[in-house]
Amino acid sequence: MNKYIQELMCSLFKHCRSTLEHSLRVADELQQFCAFNGMGSSANFFYMGALHDIGKLKIDQTLLNKSEKLTDVERSELKRHTLYGRQLLNDRQVFSDDFLNNILYHHENIDGSGYYGLKGKEIPPFARMIRIIDTYDVLTYGRIYQDPICEAKVKAEMEAIKGTTLDEILTCSYFNYLETKKHDLLEKTLQHT
Repeated sequence: MNKYIQELMCSLFKHCRSTLEHSLRVADELQQFCAFNGMGSSANFFYMGALHDIGKLKIDQTLLNKSEKLTDVERSELKRHTLYGRQLLNDRQVFSDDFLNNILYHHENIDGSGYYGLKGKEIPPFARMIRIIDTYDVLTYGRIYQDPICEAKVKAEMEAIKGTTLDEILTCSYFNYLETKKHDLLEKTLQHT
């Protein structure tokens, strides 16, 4: 792993361990999902997933760990993590603009109701993929303010926002990926028994 990325991950571990854990799960899923879709398994996919929330380094820890309802001001500050992330990564001039835009736009919604109002194909493809994986992970693992839910409910909630919040085609592909992954895991388990 790139030394700069390692340093950022260590900083994130010290700042907010749950964000680091979430980021690493998203990184692993993004890399595997890209491979599933025939895009290869480039380390850049992993890095993009790992760094998607890196801007949270600039968000106060008490805000990141607040379990009560956020005020409008707090919600606005938390939304800035995508901008902070792009700025933080841009400072080192290591990543391409495309890479940085996927970090900036990973909370855009297909219908244009996201952070910056991009919609549909205006949203970079990897940002749309991160949005799906991020949503799945948050629903599955929960947050300090939100309990995790079972996989059937996760899929139902994601189905309900497919085509408005989430890219419909990529979400269907992600569900296929999850089923394939579950099937492969079951097969491996059966082979070892």
